Amino acid sequence: MTPMGMHTTYTKKFIDGDPQYRYEDRFHIMFFSKPLCVKDFIDFLKVKNIKTVLEVGCSVGMFPRTFHDVCENMEYTGMDILSKCVEICKSNMELEFLCGDFIKFKSEKKFDLVYSFDVIDHVCDIDGFISNIVDVTKKYAYVNAYREDFI
Repeated sequence: MTPMGMHTTYTKKFIDGDPQYRYEDRFHIMFFSKPLCVKDFIDFLKVKNIKTVLEVGCSVGMFPRTFHDVCENMEYTGMDILSKCVEICKSNMELEFLCGDFIKFKSEKKFDLVYSFDVIDHVCDIDGFISNIVDVTKKYAYVNAYREDFI
């Protein structure tokens, strides 16, 4: 089953493990297509006292893999709705990764920072998404979005 709002062609190829679909390249391009946004986020992290982090929609773990020096003093948790993404993350890093629908996610643990890059554009319940971010953070929330035409 493809999560609502995701590009079904790419998602199906990704989930099916299509050898012609190079997920690393695709997610790398998506993540780094906004260099000013990434720089702003790195600058934000450098000036805040952040110890615990939850990334909502971690995908294949581009942020902790690319900026491991920024994350090395943080307790990082990544979450994604696609089990294939979580499998890839777990095979590449010894960090905590969760698979599930963030809107339904309940946690006793509160994080210093909850952040999400380009995920809010894909959720069916934006109010629930934002509300849950507020519920699981104790200091900061950092959410960016993009606008795209969906078929």
